[in-house]
Amino acid sequence: MKTTLYRPESEDFAHRMISEALDILVDERVRDEVLEAVRALPDHLTPELSWSRREAVDEGDTNTLKATLRLLLPSGGGIGERWFRVQHGWSGDEVGHIASLLRAVEAALRFHADHAVLDGTAKTLLLDASRAKGLARWWERCRR
Repeated sequence: MKTTLYRPESEDFAHRMISEALDILVDERVRDEVLEAVRALPDHLTPELSWSRREAVDEGDTNTLKATLRLLLPSGGGIGERWFRVQHGWSGDEVGHIASLLRAVEAALRFHADHAVLDGTAKTLLLDASRAKGLARWWERCRR
């Protein structure tokens, strides 16, 4: 079976898209929702998750979540994951998983906005939800 890999047009763009996706996914306001969505991913995409749950002081810790997502969205050093993603991209299924994580964040932020007491807080949450939605759309478009 042949697998098609989808890659952004440049290394800088790939780095930026990884960074933007991680910034949204490690938002403490939606920590529980993201952890639930990450747990739903296939095990081969998140090999660190079971280790992270046992070893992390707080399973919502930003570094723990980044380590869990390192194969999909490698954030820095690592043993070649970032180079591989920048050079070769993501499979269609992987792109779909990234988009679904971003959609989960969007939904969670909108939910929190609907239940916010302060108008300013609700507006900020909705702006961030729109940002997550836009990024999810970009990931979804890259596999078409």
